[in-house]
Order: sequence, then C-alpha cells, then structure tokens
Amino acid sequence: MYVIIAVLFALLFAPLHATVPDDCFECHDAFKRFNHSKATCTDCHKDTFSLPHQEKLAKPLCAECHKETSALYVKSIHSAGGLACKECHAVHFIDKDKKDCLSCHKKVAHNSIPSKEKHLASMGCTACHGKIKKGSGTAQFHVHVSKGGAIGKEAIDPDKNSVVDHTELNRFLAYLEQNHKDLYTISRSYSVAGDAHGVAKKALQCDECHGDRNIFRETRFRLSGVSSHTFRADPKILIPELPSIKEYKATVHGKKAVACSDCHISQERISDNTCLKCHKEVYGVYKNSVHTKKGAAQCTDCHDPHSITAYREYDAKQRIGVCARCHKNYLEKHAWLPHTRLHFNYLECSTCHSPESQKSIVFYLGKRSGDKKQALTYRDIRDAYGSHVDLNKIIDADGDNAVASQELSDFFLVLQRKFQEELFIGGSIIVTKVHHDYSEKGTKHKVCTTCHSSHAPFYDSMYLILPDAEDQLYIPVKGTILGAAPISVFTDLSLLGEERVTFDDIKMLLGFRGKDRSGQMQELGFKWIDILGIALFAVILIFIMLHIIARIFLKR
Repeated sequence: MYVIIAVLFALLFAPLHATVPDDCFECHDAFKRFNHSKATCTDCHKDTFSLPHQEKLAKPLCAECHKETSALYVKSIHSAGGLACKECHAVHFIDKDKKDCLSCHKKVAHNSIPSKEKHLASMGCTACHGKIKKGSGTAQFHVHVSKGGAIGKEAIDPDKNSVVDHTELNRFLAYLEQNHKDLYTISRSYSVAGDAHGVAKKALQCDECHGDRNIFRETRFRLSGVSSHTFRADPKILIPELPSIKEYKATVHGKKAVACSDCHISQERISDNTCLKCHKEVYGVYKNSVHTKKGAAQCTDCHDPHSITAYREYDAKQRIGVCARCHKNYLEKHAWLPHTRLHFNYLECSTCHSPESQKSIVFYLGKRSGDKKQALTYRDIRDAYGSHVDLNKIIDADGDNAVASQELSDFFLVLQRKFQEELFIGGSIIVTKVHHDYSEKGTKHKVCTTCHSSHAPFYDSMYLILPDAEDQLYIPVKGTILGAAPISVFTDLSLLGEERVTFDDIKMLLGFRGKDRSGQMQELGFKWIDILGIALFAVILIFIMLHIIARIFLKR
C-alpha cells in the first residue's frame, strides 16, 4: 500500500523529466530538430512539472552543466559587458549559425601588432585574447630529391640529444644550400589551445610567446621527402625570443615610448629604413660610409634595439666587442701599434677610425676585491649617502657644472669610509659624441704624439661618469684633476702626455691668471709637491751657477 502511494506521489510532484520530447513539439514545433548534445528539454527547463506547463518558466542556468566554462567566463570581458551565452550560442541548435569573433568584431585594425599579417594568418583570435593553455609549433622541411641523396640524422642533430637548437638549424640550412640548393621548401605552422570563454580585457603581452618561458613547449622539427626524421626542437627556432615588456620599458627605446609595432611593421628583418624614421641625421652621415656603400653592416648589426644598456654606457672594452663581431682579427691588424693589448684596454676603435667623433677622457669610481674590479653602482652610492641622492649636488658642491679636484677628493673619501674594499678611480678614452663614419683607416694616426701630448683633443673634454637611478650622468671634470690628485688613486689610468706642472700653474701661483686666486690655488692640490721640488732644484741650480761665477772672478 505504501509503495503504491509513493509511486503516485512521485508521478504527481516530480519534474517532468520523463516527458517525451514529441510532447513538447506539439506546441514548440520550431524546435522540433533541436540539438544540444544529449540533453533533453527538461534537462534545462527543470521547472516543467506537467503539460501544459506554466506560461513563464525559469531561465535555464548553463552553469549547472558547464561549471568549468562558466567559472572561466565569469572572469572574462564579455561577462563584464553583460553578454549572455545565447548571444554567441544558439542553445537549441548548437551546430547551426555558429558565431565567431568576426561576427561582432568585423573591422579591428590590429595596428599595434608587430608583423600584423604574419600573426593574423598564423594564429586565431584566442591565441592572444583567450585563456591560453598551451601552444605548439612545427618547422617542416621537404627535400625534393627523387633518387639518392638521403639525409642522415647526424646532419640535423650532430650532438645526438634529439633536440634541434638554433645553431643546429643554421648548420642544417647551410647543408641544404650546399647539397640540395633549390630542391627544398620550408614551412612553419603554429597552434594555440586557447579558450574563447576566457577573453580578457587586455591581450597577451609579446613575451608570453616570445619570452624565455613561452607557451610553445611542444615544438617539432620535421624532415620529409628523400628522408623522414622528426625531432623535438628549441621553440626559439620558430618563435624569436624577445626581451620581456617589463625589461623593454627600461631600454632607451622603451623610455621614449617606442612601441614594438613602430619598428616591427612586417615579418622581415628590421632594415636601415626603419631606423631612418627617427634617426635621419645620424643616417645622413652613415649612408656615405664604407659600411653602407659595401653593404657590410646594417644599423642593428652594431646596435641592439632591445638592449637595456645604452651604447653611451658601454666602456671601451664593450664598445670594441661591438666592432669585434665582424672584425675578429683586430689585434693582428694592429700589430704595428706598440703595446697593442694595452691600447685596446683603454681605447675604442672609433677613437682613431672616426676622426670627426668627439673623444673624451672618462673617469669612473670602482672597488677592488683581490684581482676583481667592479664599477660602483647607484645602490653603492645611495647606501653611502642615504636614500635620496642628488649626485649632481653631491659631487658638484659649488654648482659650477664642473668637478674640481677638491670636490672629487671629498666625494672619494666619503665612499672610502663606507666600503671595506679598496676604491680606485678608473678611466678610459671613449667617444662621447659619435660621428657615424668609420671609413678612416688610421694611417696618419701612427704618429704617437697625436695622443701622447698635452695638446691631445680629449684633454679638452673630460667627464666623470656616475650611475644614477635610471641612467648614467656625464659630469664635466676640470683638467687640473689629472695633475692634482694623487697618482695612487688613479690606479687604472695612464696619463697620456700630461705634465705634472704647467706654465698655467706657475702663472696661477704667481697670481697672473684669473681673479679668484684662492680658489685656483686650491686647485693645485698635490702639484705643490712638484712645485716645491722644482723650486728646490732651481735654488740649487742657481747656487751652483753663482758658486762657479764666484770662483772664476776670485781666481782673477
């Protein structure tokens, strides 16, 4: 009896899940061919308890079945804009009238994308705008050789680690050019598993794909045709690695708000024409130089546009390294130069090969620990002086925009008390204003006195380089520093042709030069030692001469 009552209760009050779809179609004929996977009408319309049902039914909740998708969608830009599921999905006919991104976003310019055509042709919208799970890429090589000419695995993967890296790819391309020229094709394909339900407000940054930890983990290298081989591949052979956006903002271009798309307008390599848009004056000189006329180098061969360190911040050795990328035998070419290696420790190539460039002696402060030398950083100076450091005011106490020997000495002593390591002042001769013509072969510069004299051009242009919070400061230095500061401090600098005492110093001592004699006298610094020595020598010499003269006359 109780069983019968329970069955009747269930039939009367349970939802109409057992309703045959045909019963619904008697009224809803338009949905007779509905298709929503295996779902039935009452799987979504759960408040249908009987037929005919009430006039207004509750709105079906997609999240009850599509929990993960719904959780992802709630965080998307489409959800924030109030876009309902039915705006993109025909819920009764999921295979009919499918909508894609272009259904709504018909005329998106995408001008901010570097190499726009390549990106749009290779990747779908969700590759940048959707929730990315993973990506993959394939480099496909097909060699059209009908008979013979088999290509072994060792030609592709000589180190036998089953991974093709960038070096091995370049070596293999050279192999194909030499042995199968015009008989091979290369194609590259990419795929990204993204979810359109997670469209974000902002697209992915470039470094999501082009960074060190990019999403393209499953990259393959495939060879087909005369031989068939498949290897795992370094993603960098398909996806060029670029600096992260965060790092790029710290570069010279990044600080000036140069966007990626301002330079990367196509999939081709950056050419001089791209640089010419902003650097017309520089290129006006460079275009007539030997590098351009012979097609030896482009702008980006010497200048890395993604480098955080600006070229003006390079020391002499780093600048030589730029030239040495092509001129690898520069030491042998300069064997005629006395102490060749020593010269290249302190001079950069353009010192001689670009005569119209402005050369300067630059000084920097460093610390020595054993045999290791390291330039002081902004943090080192900040720790010595406090959190808020205005280097210009600290080092240039009198505000005359030039560092005097006493100012440098005071600054040096404060730092020396802070650090346990031995401090020193290092220096080199570098170009501070570049003239981009390196056509001079330097034959006339084999005359040593061009540099080794007190009249060398760089003595009129001297700077102290100090690291600031975001840049490096070039603060002019008075020439008296070279003669006034103790030579033990300048442990890393050769004084080329510098005279310890000059006639100007004597004039200063006697009061014949300048009005502010007290300030100028202070500039003599350690030159007093030399002046006293000269004075003592002069007195002795005069005494000897007088003695000789007296003996001559007394004999008579």
